[in-house]
Amino acid sequence: MPQLRSRTLLALLLAGACVPSLHPLYTDADLFVDRRLIGAWVGVEDSKTPAAWKFARSGDDGYSLTHTAEGKTAQFSAHLVRLRDFVFLDIQPRQEQGKLNEMLEAHLIGAHTFSRIWVEDDHVRMRSLDEEWLKRMLREKKFLIAHEIINGRILLTASTATLQRFAIKYADDTLAFAHTQEWRRKK
Repeated sequence: MPQLRSRTLLALLLAGACVPSLHPLYTDADLFVDRRLIGAWVGVEDSKTPAAWKFARSGDDGYSLTHTAEGKTAQFSAHLVRLRDFVFLDIQPRQEQGKLNEMLEAHLIGAHTFSRIWVEDDHVRMRSLDEEWLKRMLREKKFLIAHEIINGRILLTASTATLQRFAIKYADDTLAFAHTQEWRRKK
């Protein structure tokens, strides 16, 4: 299992719409590459300056992802994960975010986020886990999954195997994976 990177920005993930996890959604056996994902993508949204993603191959089974939004760029490691008939995208901030103070680096923890993903030749659709749904399900004791609450946000601490069972069980639940993003290939 890949080790956590200690110099990435958990705080950034906690501030976003995604639900971060300390552990990845994948083992090496779950990874695959879809060459259609490689290239530049632009968000399908009403904004005059939509977010942009750029995927490049990285290693044998992963991607380097550059995300740009509102003039700010961040680097991620990304992996496509096949669990049964479902495909997920697992991303984690890369260590090379820029020069950080050594003291700050020592206090940052790498976290993963995962989303359902559908890749077509010129279109990508993703559905991210809904934090409010997750909070409600935990509060109502509909299921148990290891987690911590940090500043009112959920941080999943479950093992990879538990995350995989959870992802498979709720993969088709549009209330669980409710946040939809669409991307089209940049020409």
